[in-house]
Amino acid sequence: MDEEKYVGVIEQSPLEKELNYPFAEIVASANPVIWHTKIQPISVQFEMNSKTWRKFPVRNQDGSGSCVAQTLAKLLGILAYLKWKVFITFSASHIYMRRSNKNVGDGQGMGAVDVYKIAQQGVTFEELMPSQGMSEVQMNAVYESDLHKRVNLAINNYVFLPVGDIEKVASVIQTTLKGVMTWFKFGKGEWTAVPSVLVSKPENHHSTASVDATMYENEKSLVIDESWGNTYGFNGQRVIKESFYRERNTHASYPVDFKFETEQAPVPPSGKFTRDLVFVPLDINTQEIAPGFVTTHNIQKNDVSRLQDILKKEGLFPTNAGSTGLYQNLTRKAVKAFQIKHAVAPLKEINEVDGKRVGAKTLAVLNKLYG
Repeated sequence: MDEEKYVGVIEQSPLEKELNYPFAEIVASANPVIWHTKIQPISVQFEMNSKTWRKFPVRNQDGSGSCVAQTLAKLLGILAYLKWKVFITFSASHIYMRRSNKNVGDGQGMGAVDVYKIAQQGVTFEELMPSQGMSEVQMNAVYESDLHKRVNLAINNYVFLPVGDIEKVASVIQTTLKGVMTWFKFGKGEWTAVPSVLVSKPENHHSTASVDATMYENEKSLVIDESWGNTYGFNGQRVIKESFYRERNTHASYPVDFKFETEQAPVPPSGKFTRDLVFVPLDINTQEIAPGFVTTHNIQKNDVSRLQDILKKEGLFPTNAGSTGLYQNLTRKAVKAFQIKHAVAPLKEINEVDGKRVGAKTLAVLNKLYG
């Protein structure tokens, strides 16, 4: 892999980013991070501790542009380990071969929403569809058989984190023990074992799996698993200091669970809805509430929280997400599904609103069912 000439990700446009499912909507406030000084492990280490950082089996994308697919395959392996204490190696080629841009332009790399939507359809295992040490041509040539379609695991939901916020990523890792997909831009000579900012216009763009948090040289840092084999960085890992993370991070996200994992929906508190509820826009990078909508959010927060509980009971909102009271994209999607399910208005009208308002017709149905 030529680390000075590499672009393996396709960035979202600002309009596409506005449709992401934000961390702020499902977690009211992130747990504080306990920062320890940790050292490199001798070998693979699945469990989290305060002495050495985690390390999962290193992947090798060889000459392909499959880093996003390799990263998600790693995150799925971590999910499986947390569920069954068995690390499953998922096939990155099963993800990469189904990317939407496969036959567009040079066809290399892939986007974040694309990779998660593919994983929602299911990802098979490395033993059934090899993906390591393969070129772009080899990965594109793999064939999806009926076996791959039947023998796989699929994710349910996924969440996007604020850009450049190392505390949020470290909190997710410590709280959930999951890995986080993190993208970085870097320039010539920067992508070392401990990257640092050296150039003003980085041309390379890469996806990695953040698997642990540590203090390194007196600075808050993330430990990332690479997909370039064992010969790079610290035997296939790198340490990303906060100063580099703030400057060069472009994306962070993680899969919430497998599709078959569900929690019991809460019993929605009874009561009448008396006011319209509306979508609250966020800054697409910081996930802070847009100016002019803070008061709206504060006024409707309790009602939206109860609405989210109802949507969970309806099977339309993730049961393992918090009912934070923030009316954003997960809630918008669930509201639209509720409106269609209960035929609160003609479909054309529902599509025009696109889940961004709970108005009189929807309130009437909510109050009839749950008031």
